[in-house]
Amino acid sequence: MTEGGEASTDGGRDESADAGTGERSFGAHPAPKLPGHESNDGPVGDAEALALSTASTEHPAGQLGPRFNRRSPFVIGLAAAAGVAVTYAIVLVLGSMRSELVLVGSALFVAMGLQPLVAWLERRHLGRGLAVTVVFLIFLALVVGFFAAAIPPMATQTTQLV
Repeated sequence: MTEGGEASTDGGRDESADAGTGERSFGAHPAPKLPGHESNDGPVGDAEALALSTASTEHPAGQLGPRFNRRSPFVIGLAAAAGVAVTYAIVLVLGSMRSELVLVGSALFVAMGLQPLVAWLERRHLGRGLAVTVVFLIFLALVVGFFAAAIPPMATQTTQLV
C-alpha cells in the first residue's frame, strides 16, 4: 500500500530507499556493483552483474549448487504427475488407433493359424513364396465360399422378416 491507500504495482519491491541515486534495492540484498557496469539497467542488469561476480575461469557459469534431492515430495509428485500424463496420452493414442489395431490383431491371428499349413507345404519341397500363395488362395476360396453359402439364406430370411 502507498501513502494514498492504493495498492503497490511494483511487486512489493522497496525502491524508496535509493530513490535519489536511481539504484534499486531488492529486500535486504542490494544489487552487486561491478566496475564499468551501469546500475540503471534494472533487474536484468542486476542479474547479469550477479552472474559475472560468481563466474571464474574454472567455473565460467558459476559454482555448482547443492545436489538435487530426488526423495523430496516435489520430485515424487512431479514424477507421478508425469507418469499419469504419459499413461493418459498412451490411452488416447491407442483409443484413436482402435480400428487399425483390430485389423492388425486379426491379421496376426490368421497368419498364426495358417503358418502350420505353410510349414507343411515347405516340408513337401514347395518354396515358401509358393506355399504362402497356395495357402492364401485356399483361405480366400474358403472365405468366398462361406459368404456365397451364407448370404442367400440371410437375404431370404431378412425379406421374410420384413
